[in-house]
Amino acid sequence: MVAQPGTQRKGIMLKQKIAFFNELKDIDLARHSRNQISFMKAGRLLRK
Repeated sequence: MVAQPGTQRKGIMLKQKIAFFNELKDIDLARHSRNQISFMKAGRLLRK
């Protein structure tokens, strides 16, 4: 499977976003549920 530059960049951005949400989760557990929703959205995008 050959990854197009656009898709690759999107994947990297998604990884950064997930890492960012992980940090948020560590810093502010009160936002846990909101981050969980974002993770579900990200997971759905990754599975496509």
